[in-house]
Amino acid sequence: MKLFRPLWDSKNEKRAVKAVEKIKDEAKLARVVEEARCLQARETAAEKLTDQNLIILLLQKNKITYNSYIDKKIRFTLAKKLDDTNKAQQILSEIAANLSDSYSVSQSTLDFGNAVLDCITEQSALFYVAGHGRISQIYKKAIERLTDTNLLYELAKERGYDKGHLAIQKLNDQKLLEDLAINDKEMSVRFWAAQKLTNQSLAQPVYADVVQNAKDDKRLKMEAAKLLEDQSLSQQLYESIAINSDYNYYKDIALEAVSLLNEQKLLGNVVNSAKNYAVCEAAAKKLIDQNVLKEIALKTTLSDYIREIVVEKLTNQPVLAEIAKSNNNITVKTAAIKNFDNTNLQLIPEIVENFLSIHHNYSNEEVNNFIQLAYKVSQQEQKQVLYKYEGKILPHIDSHSDSHDDNYADYCGDGAHTDYRSSYHTDRPEITICF
Repeated sequence: MKLFRPLWDSKNEKRAVKAVEKIKDEAKLARVVEEARCLQARETAAEKLTDQNLIILLLQKNKITYNSYIDKKIRFTLAKKLDDTNKAQQILSEIAANLSDSYSVSQSTLDFGNAVLDCITEQSALFYVAGHGRISQIYKKAIERLTDTNLLYELAKERGYDKGHLAIQKLNDQKLLEDLAINDKEMSVRFWAAQKLTNQSLAQPVYADVVQNAKDDKRLKMEAAKLLEDQSLSQQLYESIAINSDYNYYKDIALEAVSLLNEQKLLGNVVNSAKNYAVCEAAAKKLIDQNVLKEIALKTTLSDYIREIVVEKLTNQPVLAEIAKSNNNITVKTAAIKNFDNTNLQLIPEIVENFLSIHHNYSNEEVNNFIQLAYKVSQQEQKQVLYKYEGKILPHIDSHSDSHDDNYADYCGDGAHTDYRSSYHTDRPEITICF
């Protein structure tokens, strides 16, 4: 512990700065730059220094290299005073490249970084910041200012995903772009370079290679597939992405793949095998081919909702009849009956009877659907079912009296409603109500 500190080493900023302003000895100023406890005093001393040897010596010392943000500010001040332009540019590029914050980038750090970057004029120094920079806002600005074609080419080859992409966006030399597209080790770099080729016939093999061989980058593969002239390969990729994207993180990509998928057989494969339910549903809604619809509709391992979507589009009458008779889900069964033509109408009483004989827990709405569908067939056929299941059906008709009275009257004619009420509440020799 020092008993007597010089005034320039005071913790009081005004006192320390005032003391530094009076110092004329260069060696003493250099000592202040190294040792003063007050940042403003150190900065003032750095600004007053003119001795190039002392400035270079201070810049070379580890204590003022990369220890802290404060040291970088002092280093910045000293670098600007160097007569050696190349050396100054090198140091400024190192300062800008090595800036970083522990968690998020503060505005003060960004402002300082931009101030340093504004002092960098040489392309090689900008290239260093572009390649080694840690803060995206800083290195992106450095790349924007790069104009040297060869340096942009090297940056595209050697740096990461983001930096390589930005470099290629600025690169226009067709020979260099062709070299990157054909020979680079990174699939992403090859794809970006291929996009900028004026001769797109050279780009097609690159797109195909990306689609087939790019690892773990579904978005990149999708973008390449969109540009492929060979759409059969693209369709296969869309199918693969749609089927294998099981996590919500990939759901949006999988849904986009379905939107681009037009091959009906491949859409059917997605419905059968997709790991994500929303993707399966989206594919089902795009199906129109009757053969594929038939295959999906008869697949009992699929959810009833997916089968309902498919059955609503189905016109194959034997298949509709099979589904209506065998499927135990009321909504699927109803969807099938709604698509019946005249060849299948006679099956409705049998289907309704089968359902009522098996199921005991069903809603008024479900029974209502069957009642509405039963209007398609003759009164006599309906009676046969009603005689046997009147105890199950009539309470549901009572609970839907407003909706069913009108339908009932429309079908059976005037007076039918009265007959229906009396037949349910009296001992009757025959039942005249319509089902």
